[in-house]
Amino acid sequence: MTKLPTDLPFSTPVRRKPLAVKRAEQLARRAQTWGLRVEAAKEKGAAAVATVQFDWARATLKRLDGPAAERAWEALTEALMRVREEHAQ
Repeated sequence: MTKLPTDLPFSTPVRRKPLAVKRAEQLARRAQTWGLRVEAAKEKGAAAVATVQFDWARATLKRLDGPAAERAWEALTEALMRVREEHAQ
């Protein structure tokens, strides 16, 4: 790692890549992976796609903390209830 000159009263490491760029690359890789899983599931049918999509949603929601996680789980539950009501007829 490259460091600031040692004549300074402190020495802070310099990041090779900004955290925002690193995070964006990580999110892009994750989206690509899930996209490939969805494409593979399409060959097996709608039920397989729904399963992969639900797993994707669950994995995403697990990363959330606190009130955001509660709101997201409630929204997902409401969406599933709407689908169930709509197709129960």
